[in-house]
Amino acid sequence: MGMTTIGPLVLPNAVLLLLAALATALLVERLLRTAAAPRLPDMLLLGSALLGARAAYVLMNLPAYRSQPWSVFN
Repeated sequence: MGMTTIGPLVLPNAVLLLLAALATALLVERLLRTAAAPRLPDMLLLGSALLGARAAYVLMNLPAYRSQPWSVFN
């Protein structure tokens, strides 16, 4: 997988995808929250961010997973 350079910082794209998924989950949680509703547990947000990051990784590497679809869960 590729790397992204931000100034002197070099990050793997998988880390950036994870951070983007976490930020998206937090944004969605904030948009769905009402004043009377309790806040969603942080572990639920983290789990959805991890699932989103995995889905993005699989989509980025779809040709490798087409031959063996069950390897997505490895």
